[in-house]
Amino acid sequence: MNTEFVTARSIAEAWELYKSHLDQIGKTKEIALAQTALFRYTLPGYGWEDLSIKALADRKQSAIKFMESLTLSQLVNGIPVQQTVFDTLDCKPSLQRSNRYRLRCFLKWCKLQSWWAPGLNKNAKHQAPRRRNKRGNANHTKISGKAKQQSYSLKELAPANSMGLSPEVEVSTRQQLDRIAAELEQFVQFRTSAYILGRQEDPVRPSTANKDKNRIYLVLGWLYHHKQVPLTELGLTMLDDISLTHDYTQWLREERQGSAASELQAVVAFLNVAKFLHYQHSDQQHCEALTKSYVDIEIINQLRKLSREVGKRLKASPKAWVNESKKWLDWPQYLACLNYLKEDCLSLTSNGRKRSEQAIARSYERYLIAALLGYMPPDRQRTFRELELGRTLVRGTVEQGVFCPATENSVAHWYIRLMADDYKTGATYGEQIIQVPEIIYPELEAWLNQWRACLKPSHDFVFTQLNGKPLTAVSLYQLFRHAIYRASSNLFGEGKATNPQLVRTILITHCFRMGASDAEMEALAVGMKHSRRMQRQVYDRRTQQEKIQPALDLMARLGQQQTS
Repeated sequence: MNTEFVTARSIAEAWELYKSHLDQIGKTKEIALAQTALFRYTLPGYGWEDLSIKALADRKQSAIKFMESLTLSQLVNGIPVQQTVFDTLDCKPSLQRSNRYRLRCFLKWCKLQSWWAPGLNKNAKHQAPRRRNKRGNANHTKISGKAKQQSYSLKELAPANSMGLSPEVEVSTRQQLDRIAAELEQFVQFRTSAYILGRQEDPVRPSTANKDKNRIYLVLGWLYHHKQVPLTELGLTMLDDISLTHDYTQWLREERQGSAASELQAVVAFLNVAKFLHYQHSDQQHCEALTKSYVDIEIINQLRKLSREVGKRLKASPKAWVNESKKWLDWPQYLACLNYLKEDCLSLTSNGRKRSEQAIARSYERYLIAALLGYMPPDRQRTFRELELGRTLVRGTVEQGVFCPATENSVAHWYIRLMADDYKTGATYGEQIIQVPEIIYPELEAWLNQWRACLKPSHDFVFTQLNGKPLTAVSLYQLFRHAIYRASSNLFGEGKATNPQLVRTILITHCFRMGASDAEMEALAVGMKHSRRMQRQVYDRRTQQEKIQPALDLMARLGQQQTS
């Protein structure tokens, strides 16, 4: 039975849905054990007294009829109610453990269903779910074992805060920092401008160029803080040195215990600086004939060779230790978090107090971003940062693959429409038009027509920061991460520091575990705008045992055929 569009109002209805679930996943033997835990050792605590009925069918019918009178809110205290039955019957500890475990499995499954929270709150339809206090937040969750190290970026140098600087030295320091910043802005312009005479590569997005800029600030900070190079000597021309690249990557590896990935990022930054410094000295026609940019610039060839060497080490190096359990949610748990965030859009607190318009608006934004990741093939967060009404978020119909804007008489739907320049792999997949599921239309239209304006955005993007500015990669990451942490903390008792990118991995892993067909996985890869190879290599987090289990099952079937 598909429980996505069904609901439960009583313990009896919840029990019937749970039995169907156990049957679906092939755990039919668990049904009888769970039934014993519920009927024999729990219902008497609520007042059911028909255990003396000898006919099993009559006793079962009596129990179900009794459960029809019990609301879901009464199931919340199921464990302590069951304990009273154990105490009355003087049950052995082993018997208590096994039946308590099965009741907890039933309760845990109920809490993951979309009908659970509304069923508990049916008499308070305008009240948001209760928020537990003292649960911390996502930033308190330690994911990796690596100790936090002090930043050394020149970008963070603040002469006004330095001790013992004379006014003249402070002014001189600021001038030098402004000079370096101007150089780096010229570098960013070179990387991002639509056309630069002599540049032999396509422009990149500002976010990509800014990543290089921040890495260059780190290199300059290393030179200033650790190599004692004066500010007056610092600049991009100083980075035009392959030996300096070797020294810096070695320092990253040995002193900072950095990964090969951080070394590769640094080499790429040096490489892009070299292209900026030498593009006017390169013979463009000669390079085009050889189909390789800047091939006549020696330091660029040396840096490319170094990047290949570091890349090989990166592939061979073990992955850094990360405590995945601190951020991992199973897919049903993520969907339960979506339901919690949807309920959090209501106008009253769990205590019945009126919420501010800004708080309600923020709840709508959190829910919509999480829902777009959960009810559609999960996209990269850039799509949601740059979602724009009338351009990438459009309303209309799609006829023979062509989008047609909504008219007065048409039955229109919402779509996310991305052109090739709007997403990372656009050059491969071209224009993409994906319909927004109707399940989120009420919240989406309420957000666009009412609540978005409460945050006073100063731009045309669909989503916004609290200060009215467009979302950045960091602000969207933090908004989503804290939202899911709070939802999971309230639902499951432990907050999970999930991030937007991880949702893609959670879904793909779930689909592989559920045995999705090749056609379904192929369609999901297209919807997520990446290849099947990427799907298997990057997003599939099944264990080695899980991956090989189908082969073991096949061999067992083949062996049975041989012996039968």
